[in-house]
Amino acid sequence: MLINGHLVIAQQFVDRGDPSAYDFEPEDFTDDYQWHDLDLSSIVDKNAKCVVLTILMKSPTVDAEITLRKNGNTNERNYSRQYIQAANQAIVAQLIVSPDNNGVIEYKVSNVVWTCLHVCIVGWFV
Repeated sequence: MLINGHLVIAQQFVDRGDPSAYDFEPEDFTDDYQWHDLDLSSIVDKNAKCVVLTILMKSPTVDAEITLRKNGNTNERNYSRQYIQAANQAIVAQLIVSPDNNGVIEYKVSNVVWTCLHVCIVGWFV
């Protein structure tokens, strides 16, 4: 089916299930507000078109953020982002991002003190 000139194929959601721990913790991120790779391939199916991630974050710094995008994108127009709206208040968000063919996405994290920055892969669309 074509929508606005784009081919749209029916997607199927793959529920990851009930993981016993977060997949990524603060020490897994380089917090220099530059783009870095995040490899999801050990969890996400190689045919994943987009991944749903739950993020739990808390910082004493307002506007601290995490931004996700497809690996290889260079323009900052197509991304998912969550930021701290109030100091020392936990934020929970679900973000969606497309991985590249190797299951890699890119992230950018503010250079601040993180009380928590936990990421869990919920599932993906194939």
